[in-house]
Amino acid sequence: MKPIKSIVVSLFLAGWSITASAAQPVENNPSTQIGKKENSDLIADNRFYDIQSDQIVIAAGMELLFADDADNKNNKEINTIVNDLIATAKKYIGTRYQSGGKTPAGFDCSGFTSFIFNQFGYKLGASSSAQFSDGKQINNRDIRPGDLLFFNGRDIGSRIGHVGIAISEPDEKGVITFIHSASGGGIRIDKTSAPYYNSRYKGARRVIL
Repeated sequence: MKPIKSIVVSLFLAGWSITASAAQPVENNPSTQIGKKENSDLIADNRFYDIQSDQIVIAAGMELLFADDADNKNNKEINTIVNDLIATAKKYIGTRYQSGGKTPAGFDCSGFTSFIFNQFGYKLGASSSAQFSDGKQINNRDIRPGDLLFFNGRDIGSRIGHVGIAISEPDEKGVITFIHSASGGGIRIDKTSAPYYNSRYKGARRVIL
């Protein structure tokens, strides 16, 4: 048989493809086998091909395919964790505020975030200012549910003194809904557009990566 000048083998079932040039049929040569598809017309007569290694070109999409699969799996896992975390946080709506509280008997803001995240294996700092160093900083436009939102304390311009958990992405006006333990009302849901929180908002951090 004459040398085959160009072969394109697309192994869709295996999730990859190769392009090879200057290939010749070789029988029963394990060192040069590139694959065998039983009962398939992808490789005629179930033959193997001796391919010069320096002429093999791996399809550019192969690496991207594997990377996309890994990203999709990771995103699904993150979404599951976030959804469960927010559902857990909402179970405590109405729980009273208690300074220094870290249990369902009563929470302060950082005690609440620490308690909720700990249920999912994430250890946060002991105070809102310490949690401001946890995870990585997130731009406001990229905030997603599960991110931590930080605010000044009672005095505008003071150090970090309050933290909550985002339960929405920013709307068209950049407003985010969050759940937190407030000194007035305990565990409740608010929006960053509320004057008190809007004037004190300092930034967001992502712990669930």
